[in-house]
Amino acid sequence: MELYAAIDLHSTNSVLVVTDAEDHMVFAKRLRNDLELIVTALRSCPGDIRAVVVESTYNWYWLVDGLRSAGFDVRLANTAAVKQYDGLKHGGRFQRCEAPGAATAVGDLAAGVHLPTGAAGLA
Repeated sequence: MELYAAIDLHSTNSVLVVTDAEDHMVFAKRLRNDLELIVTALRSCPGDIRAVVVESTYNWYWLVDGLRSAGFDVRLANTAAVKQYDGLKHGGRFQRCEAPGAATAVGDLAAGVHLPTGAAGLA
């Protein structure tokens, strides 16, 4: 089963939602910001996680780099350009977190750019 994950990253915790290609929720939980805990949660889902979308305004590097190192295809959501977010800013975190996962499933995600470490000549 193809799965798509979305992570709404906050300063001390993250909301992780995993859906299938038909937008049925497979997993939804608030987790403390611990890479090993988040990777374990993703790997516990029954299926193949095709992409992980991370939504955050700052401090996302550790999560994106860590998930990529763990073998996940990670996308950084450009939340200002994601139309599904209209009106969801003050809605439930789980509902808000589903929007980028579903957008990725249909290839319609407004994504940001994250260069791999060293790609720009910086280490």
